[in-house]
Amino acid sequence: MVDLPGTRIGRYQIVETLGSGGFSTVYRAVDEQLDAYVALKVLAENHALDADVRERFFGEAQLLRRIQSPSVIAVYDVGETDRRQPYIVMRLAHAGDLSGRVAQLDGQGTTPGLGRGSDLTQARYSVTAHDVLTVTQALAASLGSAHDVGIVHRDVKPSNLLIVNDNPTSATTEPRRGLLAAGERLVLSDLGLAKDVGANSGLTVGAGTAGFAAPEQLIPTTRVTRSVDIHAATAVVFWLLTGDLPTSSSAWTRIPGPLEPALRRGLAARPEDRFDTMAEWHDAIRDALEPGRNALTGRPTPPGRTRVLLIVTGLLLALAAAAAAGYMVGARDGSTTEIVADGTRQVRTTRSGVELAVTGPASAAVGEEVLLEATTNSGAAIVWVVSTGETTTGDSLQLTTRRSGTAVITALTGVDSEGAVVVEFVLQVR
Repeated sequence: MVDLPGTRIGRYQIVETLGSGGFSTVYRAVDEQLDAYVALKVLAENHALDADVRERFFGEAQLLRRIQSPSVIAVYDVGETDRRQPYIVMRLAHAGDLSGRVAQLDGQGTTPGLGRGSDLTQARYSVTAHDVLTVTQALAASLGSAHDVGIVHRDVKPSNLLIVNDNPTSATTEPRRGLLAAGERLVLSDLGLAKDVGANSGLTVGAGTAGFAAPEQLIPTTRVTRSVDIHAATAVVFWLLTGDLPTSSSAWTRIPGPLEPALRRGLAARPEDRFDTMAEWHDAIRDALEPGRNALTGRPTPPGRTRVLLIVTGLLLALAAAAAAGYMVGARDGSTTEIVADGTRQVRTTRSGVELAVTGPASAAVGEEVLLEATTNSGAAIVWVVSTGETTTGDSLQLTTRRSGTAVITALTGVDSEGAVVVEFVLQVR
């Protein structure tokens, strides 16, 4: 086997290996005529003389060109090496793929959102409604375009959603707010398993990635339709929200209530029970995330609480800015008492006649579920902020501890637009 980095294929100077699979390897290369980086996908040498594999490999490039959508990775060229290995030249996704981006954000502990089971002692990333819609819009546009010309992808998964940047300068000059940076967008790639259902009976061998593939897709000689892509796209959204696959029954407890019906339908066992089109699928998810609904915690916003929640939102922004500067906003100029008895701790703060008290265990073991309860006479919403920066509202907070250490959970409730009553509850995780 030839080590290609450092070598040249035609006008392409290969720089490094980006990824490798059973049939092909993708390299970062320089197009020496255009002085630009490209992605070079080369069929493995041991498959290069297999007529069927060669046909499918070149067929991928033809299908990508046929879709002609800005939401699908662009193909620039095809060719063959001196060793008769077919290759495809595509746009390079400098920022990697969706799977890698989420892993990167997990390490940075970016905010906001709060899901059951969040890690209290290590920063984790929780997606926002905007993040979900960013992914669903990309999937609806790319797969919708493919379906319009009779192509079924059959292998939709996070690693096949690449991140490209139409304005690379903005990625370095503007801070990222959420899943993607300014100028970045998601494009669908890897049509190696794609099926042109208009060119044949639609019957196919079993294929796809377990956990994302529809049940009927893994059965040999089954008939595939665009419904298999709707199933896989829904599984991607499920993974984005929970970090798990839909096959994990416990992960469903972390799906926000308003989104569950749409995800259940998209993941239905029978193809006829799923959505008919990607547009219908996207509309259902978008409607579940409609304004006025805190969809990622599953709590509808009561109409009479709008002003209170707007005030609390403003306080949270100030709180986050102050935390970054090293101090806390919302003067706690009243009395604060702490009561510890029988393993239970209560922290209480009073300000301007408004009292907020938080009660819960003083310590917990790793893996243990923790319930914190708050009471207040403010009449306003109680907002919880865990040490990762994630937020939610309600009279109680239930979390699962993941790692040992000290977790600081903040509860606050509004007094007026200038301040809040704030309680900091310290939990020792052993």
